[in-house]
Amino acid sequence: MKKKLVSALMCATMAVTMLAGCGNGSKNGTEAADGGTEAAESKVVTNTYGDSKGTHLEMWTFVELHAQHYGTMVEQWNKDHPDKTIEITCTTYPYNDMHTKLLTSLEAGTGAPDICDVEVG
Repeated sequence: MKKKLVSALMCATMAVTMLAGCGNGSKNGTEAADGGTEAAESKVVTNTYGDSKGTHLEMWTFVELHAQHYGTMVEQWNKDHPDKTIEITCTTYPYNDMHTKLLTSLEAGTGAPDICDVEVG
């Protein structure tokens, strides 16, 4: 009788731990590999910097801070070179989306940006 009780408790414990391991702690039930949620990762941000009459450049990045830095540098360029002003549209994509989109556009031969901030790793 005691062996059956111990055996039943062991089975119940194993079943509970297996089910507990299937869950995760994120609020929406999907957590990205970097610890953030997929909902936060799917955000696309587009900002345009510089002179609208200047040469237009398209840039893709996966870090919004990098886009802001390029925006600051565009302003500096336009101040230093008023005869050759530029405008840059920086689009911040989620990491995987940007790399996939870049690879696809390069293979297709159309749609790639002028500048792209890639992670070589």
